[in-house]
Amino acid sequence: MLETYTFSPYLMLYIGAIIQSLMLASWVIAPQNFKTENPKLALIYEFFMKLGFVTTFLFGIVFLDTAIFWLANQWIYADWRFQLPTVILLLILGFQYVFGSFFVNPKLSDLLYGSGAIVAILIYLHFIVPLGRLRTTVVQFVGVLIVLMVVYLLLWGILSYLDRKSRFSGKNRELWDITEKAQQIFSRKFNLVLYIIILMEVWLKLFGSSLFIW
Repeated sequence: MLETYTFSPYLMLYIGAIIQSLMLASWVIAPQNFKTENPKLALIYEFFMKLGFVTTFLFGIVFLDTAIFWLANQWIYADWRFQLPTVILLLILGFQYVFGSFFVNPKLSDLLYGSGAIVAILIYLHFIVPLGRLRTTVVQFVGVLIVLMVVYLLLWGILSYLDRKSRFSGKNRELWDITEKAQQIFSRKFNLVLYIIILMEVWLKLFGSSLFIW
């Protein structure tokens, strides 16, 4: 029997609001194009950057899955005016997180990991997820995300070490780089406006309303 699971759009939007808050805070703490001559500080900075990338990427997959699943068949069971704003915001967040994290200037290892993570999450959610108590299901899925994060960080650490030892130099180079175009689309101003809209939607949801219902 096929076991499938999808998260509530409302829960995902709350998580999206938290991620956006952390993202904006990181821009204040570590300005754009941050540079340092201290190698240890540079390594710590890069580690947290990679942790942020993989976190937003994985949640971006979940956001897109939640939104697409709702659009595919769940909208007929509820007032679309109440849920559609949340779904639209999840689509925007999900696309930005997935595309902006791993597909703007990816290396071969990023592309392979990203494709594998997408497949792994979709298979887990829609084929092998252990359905049961909501708390148990969520905790187990969080465990899956943590495992995927650890795998990526280990992969990054190993490849960085090999690159510093000149054993992997040039073999894991960037496949393309469209950073400038991506920054023009998903600029800081764009993310600030998006953050404000998300907070408005979350606030309205607490009072049983939405951006489409006043």
